[in-house]
Amino acid sequence: MKALFVALLVSVTLPANLWGVDTLRLKDGKVIQGKIEMITHKVVSIRLSVDLGRGKRGEAKRSILLKGVEFIEFGPAENEERLLKQGSHASRTSLKKLWDQKVGYLAQARSNAGEVGLLFAEVLLATDSSYHWNEAMDLYDLVESRSWNKEDHRKARIGRIRGLVVQENLDEATKLARREIERGEDEAEGIEARLLLGDIGFCRLKSLQKRHPKWEEDDAVRPKRNRIYHETLDHFMDAHLFHSTWNESAARGLMGAVEVYRLAGKHGRARECLEDVVQIYPITSLADRAARELKKVEQVRIYNDDKQTSKQEVSMP
Repeated sequence: MKALFVALLVSVTLPANLWGVDTLRLKDGKVIQGKIEMITHKVVSIRLSVDLGRGKRGEAKRSILLKGVEFIEFGPAENEERLLKQGSHASRTSLKKLWDQKVGYLAQARSNAGEVGLLFAEVLLATDSSYHWNEAMDLYDLVESRSWNKEDHRKARIGRIRGLVVQENLDEATKLARREIERGEDEAEGIEARLLLGDIGFCRLKSLQKRHPKWEEDDAVRPKRNRIYHETLDHFMDAHLFHSTWNESAARGLMGAVEVYRLAGKHGRARECLEDVVQIYPITSLADRAARELKKVEQVRIYNDDKQTSKQEVSMP
């Protein structure tokens, strides 16, 4: 294989861990390690650390024809592993910097650029800025259209629905969520879409009851409210009833049902859902929260019981 070589050798002292190591596996069996600087449709440019002797190291830049590369293993960028581990709690500024480094590799197989972009979009959606929400939606579009990874495409579509919910575009979010269910390509995809339909239904339910506080007495409103109420519960309970091996999703659905029941004043049902999370899904991320809420519920019950007992004792002759 013929390769282009850029004869640039810089005599500088460089620490050995200045960058994460990228690995090029060539079709002729050779392996080249360094830091990739650029990938075009024809060439990949890589920066190599070289030993200059006498304890000094330098760097050389080399360009390889992409058609001679079997695959690339991308090493982590600075702070990358820490940011990915932090997930949605990662710094927005740091993720932006990491995304700027990764975006050019979206289409390159084995690159995790799509994962970084999806996390950055999630963090943007968690802000209260419509500017950031729009930026997140653009990221979802870019990841779906350019990422080499089909799993990134699915997650981008789900993320876009979540973004529409944040933007309160519930009609469009509902349409896209139902479309994901109809695809039937992936079980996880369908479960997530049903949970999002639960979120959408809960938004609609809160809005309706706020606009019509006496909905129970309104013959025109009551049927619509009850339909939304039952459909929302069906969506939230779906994972628990039919996909219980998806522990995290099932627990999320139950916690969503807790909020619906509380809004409806059915606190006994809400408590049952909390108990199910604690007892059936104890290793999920929501189990501790459910346990804390159960403890609060129990404290309120004891307080009310004591208060009722005191009233009865005072009223006795």
